[in-house]
Amino acid sequence: MLLGGARPFLAGVVQLVVLIALMAVQAIAVTVTLELVTRHRLHRPGTGHLHR
Repeated sequence: MLLGGARPFLAGVVQLVVLIALMAVQAIAVTVTLELVTRHRLHRPGTGHLHR
């Protein structure tokens, strides 16, 4: 459908859905990363943190 030549409106709708999905995934990734850093489960190697 999309590779075969969709109507411009439908192609725009698909692009909008993909954009929203990418933004949602990015927001989830940032939230998870911040949570892991806050709980000292994720840190830079060699910083000397020994929190457990």
